[in-house]
Amino acid sequence: MAPLQFLFLRLTSPSNLSTGPLLRSHIHSLRTTAAHILSESPWAMRPNLTPQKYMLFVIGTLTITLTVAASTWFLAVSLTSTSDVTAMYNCSAFFAYAFSIPLLGERFRKDKAFAVGLAICGVFLMAWATNDDSGSIAAHRRFIGDAIIACGAVLYGLYEVLYKARACAVSPIGPYRSILFSNACTSGIGLFTLCFMWIPLPILHFTGLEVFELPSPKAALFLGISIVSNVGFTASFLTMVSLTSPVLSSVGAMYSSPAVITDSGLRYSSLRLLIGF
Repeated sequence: MAPLQFLFLRLTSPSNLSTGPLLRSHIHSLRTTAAHILSESPWAMRPNLTPQKYMLFVIGTLTITLTVAASTWFLAVSLTSTSDVTAMYNCSAFFAYAFSIPLLGERFRKDKAFAVGLAICGVFLMAWATNDDSGSIAAHRRFIGDAIIACGAVLYGLYEVLYKARACAVSPIGPYRSILFSNACTSGIGLFTLCFMWIPLPILHFTGLEVFELPSPKAALFLGISIVSNVGFTASFLTMVSLTSPVLSSVGAMYSSPAVITDSGLRYSSLRLLIGF
């Protein structure tokens, strides 16, 4: 997202402004936003804590939480039905609301809790009404898959609230700066993943738990589509969280349910791209 964002800034900036000053201005804007967020955080008074160190810690925490949460989707989808996975994963809206109370200081509201619960009930009803593959899945495998995706829903709700609580400004900084900074955080998550999250792969390979092998051309095509779709989804989702709230963003993600329940080979990646935009 960082190169795409800077390319957009370059194309929309006056032609008489050279690339060097534009890049320095963009980096300065990101640094001042990070310093503003740190000044409003509980760690603002810690000595020797710079905005760069603070954001590095926050992005590392977000990446680990998101990676574990997203991995549960891929684990569970091979054990249970896609309907179960979709319905239970969308329960992250409930956990986002639950985590928002202690981490964001939100006041518990019955009408808001009822609205979130009603949305979740609608997803479960839609999933169960169209679930035609339950008989082909062993009960114990389905239970394990449902338990895994339930843990993923908790972690994904935590990820959303952590981003809002630790990587977003409390006082208004304007939608333009919020979007620029959320895209920078998306790039930071991708860079952290590239540098560190590959480490378990050799361990899994040599222990035989998950043997690494090159994908087939068809699998590589779907992986490429999934990557592009998830970039659009993640960037748009974090932008929505920064501009609105984790609960509203989670409820908005429930629009994925009709797309997943319709049986299409591109359902996961296409719905992520659709939700993102």
